Amino acid sequence: MSTTRPRVSFGMIVLNGLPFLPYNLRALYPFAHQIIVVEGAAPGAAGIAAPGGHSRDGTLDELRRFAREEDPEGKMTVVTAEDDGHADGFWPGEKDQQSRAYAVRATGDYLLFANPDLGLKVGDLPILAAEIDRTGGIVAPRVDFADGTPQSAARGGPYLLAKLAHRGLAPKAALERYLWPVGPYESGPVVWCAGGATSLSREVFDRIGGWPEEYFLYMEDVELGVRAGHLGIPVSVTAALRWVHEWGGDSRQGRLNRGMLLHLRSAVRFYTRHPKYLGLPR
Repeated sequence: MSTTRPRVSFGMIVLNGLPFLPYNLRALYPFAHQIIVVEGAAPGAAGIAAPGGHSRDGTLDELRRFAREEDPEGKMTVVTAEDDGHADGFWPGEKDQQSRAYAVRATGDYLLFANPDLGLKVGDLPILAAEIDRTGGIVAPRVDFADGTPQSAARGGPYLLAKLAHRGLAPKAALERYLWPVGPYESGPVVWCAGGATSLSREVFDRIGGWPEEYFLYMEDVELGVRAGHLGIPVSVTAALRWVHEWGGDSRQGRLNRGMLLHLRSAVRFYTRHPKYLGLPR
């Protein structure tokens, strides 16, 4: 394995990212080629944003403070909707403009999309880059909850019956191969992986066409994996890396909430485009 440090552009799309964000930025900084944080809300997230389209919890102020006081090498880029010409502070449309704002500024050979609450291990980056080079596709680490319990963040075919079973609305027999297409301590091929811990080369990202433009908060990572598969680009999970993710799972809470409604809207779009996944899981 090469001892040359990989040139990784870290990308985060953040709304209300405290308290995790500054800790992750400090951990990433010595190893990053570039850190690009796209802050703010699209109209669909107006209900959890400040009136001007930004975070309610002071995330933008903290990002600007970090860039001013803790970025001696100029690695940090903070992007807001105003920076891209949207004067009202909201990113228009869905999530695609935010993803594009990151992608057009990324100059690294590898792209790592990381949620602000992802506890990645920066010493693993050479291993991750080598795995991306070996597979030529999308690679996800194994992800655990804070107590060490494995998360099923790299999954099988997104059949509707399996997703309903995940919410207790269909027989559990449809669930196992969806949640664990590869054992929780193993490496192997999957259909898609959670967008908050997704890595790939810049070349592959451009070949796929970037993040899907027609989804907001939910299903864009599923679409990315399915689209990659259609192009013959492998999607895999590697047990060589194990990171921690503080996952809230808003759309899976029992009560009807905004996250559930957004997930439903994105699901309708996905299954309209990919009707094969309306069939029986296989």
